[in-house]
Amino acid sequence: MQRELTKLHEGSHDLIIIGGGIHGLSAAWDAALRGLSVALIEQSDFGAATTSNSFRIVHGGLRYLQHLNLKRMRMSIGERSHLMRMAPHLIQPLPFLVPCYGHGMKGPEALRAALAINDMVGADRNATLDPAVQIPPGYMLSRDACLEQFPGLCNDGLSGGAVFYDGQMYDSERLTLAFAHSASQAGASLANYVQATGIRRLQDGSMVVAAKDQVTGNRFDICGRMVLNTAGPWVARVLSGLAGAPAAPEPPVYSKGVQILTRSFMPEMAVALEGQQSDTTARLSRGKRSWFVTPWRGHAFIGTTDTRFEGQPETFRITRADIDELLDAINAAYPPAQLTQADVVFWNGGLRPCEAKSKGGNAATASHETRIIDHAKENLLDGIISISGVKYTTCRYVAERTIDLIAGRLCHKPTSQLTRDHTLAGGDMPSWKRFVEAQLAGPILNETHTLHMAHLYGSDMSLIRKRIQDDPTLAEGVSAGASLTRAEVVHAIKHECALTLEDVIMRRTGVGATGNPGAPLIEAVANEMAPLLDWSDTHTRDQIDSASARFTLADDATR
Repeated sequence: MQRELTKLHEGSHDLIIIGGGIHGLSAAWDAALRGLSVALIEQSDFGAATTSNSFRIVHGGLRYLQHLNLKRMRMSIGERSHLMRMAPHLIQPLPFLVPCYGHGMKGPEALRAALAINDMVGADRNATLDPAVQIPPGYMLSRDACLEQFPGLCNDGLSGGAVFYDGQMYDSERLTLAFAHSASQAGASLANYVQATGIRRLQDGSMVVAAKDQVTGNRFDICGRMVLNTAGPWVARVLSGLAGAPAAPEPPVYSKGVQILTRSFMPEMAVALEGQQSDTTARLSRGKRSWFVTPWRGHAFIGTTDTRFEGQPETFRITRADIDELLDAINAAYPPAQLTQADVVFWNGGLRPCEAKSKGGNAATASHETRIIDHAKENLLDGIISISGVKYTTCRYVAERTIDLIAGRLCHKPTSQLTRDHTLAGGDMPSWKRFVEAQLAGPILNETHTLHMAHLYGSDMSLIRKRIQDDPTLAEGVSAGASLTRAEVVHAIKHECALTLEDVIMRRTGVGATGNPGAPLIEAVANEMAPLLDWSDTHTRDQIDSASARFTLADDATR
């Protein structure tokens, strides 16, 4: 995959996509597979903004039972299966415990029925899955078994527990990048660090997107037949600031979601802990909304908050106050945790569309509904479609529906080349177990890092092995004692469009996903990148400072 700058502004495309998050990339892959010519631009790095606000769970939609929405539950189960088949290296089953209290809606009887419905609605959930990543049926635990697993649970009225399974992402950034690779391999022209600066419609009905390369400062036009706006929290700004749509009478309100990664204090099972915020959207209420604590790569991953945010999207920050509020909530829900800021090794978050009924106060409710908006009908902006997305799990389905609409508008012939019939880049393996065994049997740096690489790259690990075969020095660590190889850094730059130190650390190699990897490694990666990208000493130091700041909390709140 390369930054296709020349292809972007040469000729004309069927579809121009603004926004390289998960919805833009999945739409690019879908459209390219169908034979549409696609150009996609992203103002920063692929998946660096809203998409990075992932709890790393691929949801089967059990919670939709509270909304009496079996259709949406069925769709979520199906999409979970599609993603787990497409990327068996990146998504694995994870058990979740929901404690039961009393004998009403929160009791074991209701939860047992929910598990039965879940298994019935998803009876075919494993039909296409590798046995190593199949979703087991749910089951019930006794009160004593719950307390044995989680001795800190509130035992006042505890009457048992329900265990269900969902999919957990090993690395959400690599999953997003797999969509980018797949779109590129299907023929889409992609470029990160290219900003859209204007949109205009010509008299013949074609569309022109004015763009600026953030790296060189060069400006150019991208011509196409339609524009898909997948800019996340910037969707409204693209419409009003670039396309000339009237600004909304009131600025949009978002739900600010924050997750934290802490020291491990739970077993290898996720647990739902009751919080204090009401679930105003449920038709069958079980009381308050839950916090989830999930085991992830040797740590506890905790979330997700829902607070009101009314600023500009680029002012989004995660502050010490945000972390303290979340820590207080978890310590209250599970007293043995006794978490402090010293236990927090990393954090992530982002902005989501807010329910219209979320007005006033600091609480907010993130929308559960993704919207596909045809602006020819809504804003009289013919030729522009927008996606206002809310769930990673359903990105493929949303993209398919969106490209159905666009292909119809373009009178494009139907095709059987749909994403549901393909694997994502890196997912081409008959068996996850046999693939891992083969990788561990070959030349390796060490067993732990080889398994880590197998998860990150999947079958594309062969590309890194080929680099090492061509230049054995690339098997060396980037610094003494580092497990990150020089080959991975070179691969990120030459094959994965990495242009900044943060791109490599956070979204290509995953060395920063579990917290600050330390100044020596950050500096070593920067020094490896500098000659490949022709960085000056000053620019290299700026990159080190910028990447290091990713592991520092903001002191002032922008809420």
